[in-house]
Amino acid sequence: MALRLIWIGDAAQPHVPEASFDMVFLCAALGEIPDRAAALAQCFRALKPMGVLSITEMFGDPHYQSRSVVQRLSEAAGFRFQFVRGGWWLYTADFIKP
Repeated sequence: MALRLIWIGDAAQPHVPEASFDMVFLCAALGEIPDRAAALAQCFRALKPMGVLSITEMFGDPHYQSRSVVQRLSEAAGFRFQFVRGGWWLYTADFIKP
């Protein structure tokens, strides 16, 4: 059985140990975060090496983030693009922490 830990708090200043997660999943949440770059930097810090950042966005959400914006922000935080599933209106983009 897999252990699932859900953390809720300030995405730009979480209080989690470094390299403690295998995956971070953001669903229709990135656009809600005022400092997206800081939040993604914290995701990078919290993930173990080869950990996955998975971001899902859906058109119609007032804070929808395009695939190009998500990729630019994620790569700026140090992530490597892995793949994307879906179309521009609903997609999930996965990134790896090298």
